[in-house]
Amino acid sequence: PKSVVDGRNDGTISVVGDYIGPSFELVMKCRADLVIGDDSDNSQSGVCRRLIQNGTPTVLLYDGVGIDDILNNIYIAGVVSGRAIEAVAVIDDIRDVLDTVSTMMASDLSVSDQKVLVTLSPDVSPYASAQDTYISDTLEYVKGKNVLDNADGWMKINSEVIAESNPDKIIVLVSKYDGVDYDHEEMVANLPLEWKTTEAYKNGEIYLVEGEAADIMQRCSPRVAQLVELLARMIQSSTFGAPFIVNEIGDDYTSYLNFSKDLSYDT
Repeated sequence: PKSVVDGRNDGTISVVGDYIGPSFELVMKCRADLVIGDDSDNSQSGVCRRLIQNGTPTVLLYDGVGIDDILNNIYIAGVVSGRAIEAVAVIDDIRDVLDTVSTMMASDLSVSDQKVLVTLSPDVSPYASAQDTYISDTLEYVKGKNVLDNADGWMKINSEVIAESNPDKIIVLVSKYDGVDYDHEEMVANLPLEWKTTEAYKNGEIYLVEGEAADIMQRCSPRVAQLVELLARMIQSSTFGAPFIVNEIGDDYTSYLNFSKDLSYDT
C-alpha cells in the first residue's frame, strides 16, 4: 500500500532487508516490541525462529496461499497487536464482498467455468501459476479453472503447453522491477505464435496487469476482497452488467470496482 511505500521513503518505516532476505541483525537493532513473519518464506521463518530464541516477541503467520489462511492471519495479527476488534471488522468486510460476488454468480444461469492461464511475462517460456498459489485459489471463487491444475506452485512452461491447454482467458502479470515498459497492444502483437492459437487471443481476452493491480494478484493481503471482485469482473463479466473491455489494468484498478472499492486498508 502507498502508505508503506511513503513511510519507507521518508524514513518513518525502517528497512530491515527484503521479503526473501530479512536481516536478523537489523531486526534485533530495532528492539521491536513485536515481530510478525510470513511462514511461506524460509528465510523469514528462519529469522523469526532465531528471534524467538533471543527473546523477541515474534509471531509466524500461516502461508497465505488460500483465502481462509489470509482471514486467519488478519485475526492473528489483530490479536497480537491489540487490535482484535478492528481485525474482525476487516474480516467481516471481506466476507461481505465474497458473499456478494458468490450470490450474484449463483443467480446468473449463464455463468460457466472459464479456463484461465496466469503468467509472469508474455515470453515463449513464461513462469505460470499452477495449483497452491494465491492467484489460483482466488480464481476458484469466480469459477476460473486453472489450466495448470495438474501441477503445484509457480512453474516454467513452454508455449506448446499454452497452445494445448487453450485457455479462454490469459492474465499476464508484469512487475515494475523487471525493467520492461509494456504496452498491451504491442505485447499482443508480439506474442509467440502458440499464444495466438488460443481462444483467449481470438476473443481479445488477454489481460496485461501491472502496478498496484499486479501487487494484489501476487501478494496475499487484506486487499483480497478487491482481488476477488476484480477477477470476477474479468472472468465472469456478463454477471456484473457489462463486458470487461479494459485489457490493461494498473494503479487505476479501483476504478473498476464497486463492492470493494474502499477496502484497500491503506491507512
